[in-house]
Amino acid sequence: MKSHFNSDITPREEFCYKVADIVANKRNNEYGDPMEVIEKTAKMMELFLDAPWRKPNQFVATDVVAFNEIQKLVRRSFNPLHEDSYIDNGGYASIGYEYIKRFASKIKEMMKKRSN
Repeated sequence: MKSHFNSDITPREEFCYKVADIVANKRNNEYGDPMEVIEKTAKMMELFLDAPWRKPNQFVATDVVAFNEIQKLVRRSFNPLHEDSYIDNGGYASIGYEYIKRFASKIKEMMKKRSN
């Protein structure tokens, strides 16, 4: 990858400039105000966590996958033509699928305990 930055800066500085450019420009243009995105994401997460088998404030590994998917869904609501959001959701879903395949008995046991 060719750098557009002065060769006198460190890779860390270059990284910070790139991140600043993305969060201040590109992502805002693609998804809108990040404060609105995180507010919508929080509302969706709250609804998602309202499951009868959960203990109060319980957070499990599959929630991480779901939250990543939720954030991508929210971002997609700002720009349904942004292909990366669909690709990332597929990636997150594949991680979740692998997790449930590996740890199905653990998840079933946890859900069984909570629903009793």
